[in-house]
Amino acid sequence: HIREITRETLTVADKINHIIERLEKDDGVRFEELFEEGDTKLTLIVTFLALLEIIRLGLAKIYQEKAFGSIWVLNPQKGTFETSGEAMQPGEESSVSSGVLA
Repeated sequence: HIREITRETLTVADKINHIIERLEKDDGVRFEELFEEGDTKLTLIVTFLALLEIIRLGLAKIYQEKAFGSIWVLNPQKGTFETSGEAMQPGEESSVSSGVLA
């Protein structure tokens, strides 16, 4: 029997759109939820590159309240989110000391 092997087609642009759609639906998503069990190495790399580009463009913020805690990818245009007991408004500048990393 001859089997055909198909190559996975995945682009950073596709993943950027997927992540932005999730952030528009939900205010934020845990970092690990961007990845699925069984993802190929290619999918992991493309997803991570897409996330870096989204952050660079200012379309997402990264938040981690404490060391080794969950990392959140947040939509900076929606609502407010808590940072060490203080509410932060969308677009507000933040610092590592308040828990927001980007």
